[in-house]
Amino acid sequence: MPRSYERGEALDAMLPHVLAQGPDAARAWISALTDDSLRNGSMLRAAEQLAQSDPKATADWLLANPGEATKRRLDNVLATWASSDKSAAVAYFEALPKGEERSNALRGIISAISSQDPTAAAAVLDRHAADVTDGAFQTFVWHSFGSDPALALNYVGRIADPGSQERMYSRTLDNWLNRDPVAAQAWIQRNALPDNVTRHLQERAAQAQP
Repeated sequence: MPRSYERGEALDAMLPHVLAQGPDAARAWISALTDDSLRNGSMLRAAEQLAQSDPKATADWLLANPGEATKRRLDNVLATWASSDKSAAVAYFEALPKGEERSNALRGIISAISSQDPTAAAAVLDRHAADVTDGAFQTFVWHSFGSDPALALNYVGRIADPGSQERMYSRTLDNWLNRDPVAAQAWIQRNALPDNVTRHLQERAAQAQP
């Protein structure tokens, strides 16, 4: 079957029957596929569902079959795991070797715990600074901003890419100014911001004048 929309539809139709055989059988069936594209597509579709019943086995499976699915789903699997057992998920991440997979695993853990406990998530970031990517900082900011905007904004400055940092500052500060202008203005007065962000805030204030 050609690599096409029809092939994806066939895979979508088949996977529920495969998953119904149980996690171990499903992982074995997918791993046995000899076509790399078909195997990765199956892993992409199945990983999150498999993680619901056994996140460790699913993470092990992804790491044993490196490819696009591992890059795109390991963080989701660790997020699922951290939602139910943060300590086990963190211990698993800490045992991984340095590299992209370890950083992706950390991002998943941060996405799970930062909305529930921003302070705990920040502590994990600080403890593993060498593994943190811009993506992990952005994930932390978005997920923690609702409950602790000041803490979230304190981490925006750690985003290394200047453009990404400025966009994150502008979006989060706009949101906070709409929600709680007094608290937002107090934070702005206490913190140095990139010039482009300062100009954005000045333009916003000018437009708000009657």
